[in-house]
Amino acid sequence: VHSCTDITGFGLLGHALECINDLITFSIYSNNVPLIKEAISLCEQGVIPGGSKRNLKYIEDKVLFMNNIDDSFKLILSDAQTYGGLLVSMSEKDAKEYIKEIEELSFGYAAIIGDVIPKGTKDIIIH
Repeated sequence: VHSCTDITGFGLLGHALECINDLITFSIYSNNVPLIKEAISLCEQGVIPGGSKRNLKYIEDKVLFMNNIDDSFKLILSDAQTYGGLLVSMSEKDAKEYIKEIEELSFGYAAIIGDVIPKGTKDIIIH
């Protein structure tokens, strides 16, 4: 494991930023990020914690959002609500084994949501 953090009040993006150094960028694939089914709909209806808006404002200059990422999804990635998920950085081989073990133990849900790549112009890229 290269890094691990709990995703709490700063959302996925805020906590991902904590794990980045001057040599790397996180490349996150939006289609791979697990979401609660109703999250997008609620966000589009304006059910957005104020902390999520502040989180996004703080981080947005450090993130490259590709054209297909809408404002609701940006806010969800910055969600200020505490839900206790983990963001773990490890080799792809180890990640696949980790996911298999979690599934075998019925311990929860895990997904590979992106890659660590050489440092780019931004700390995080959302595809």
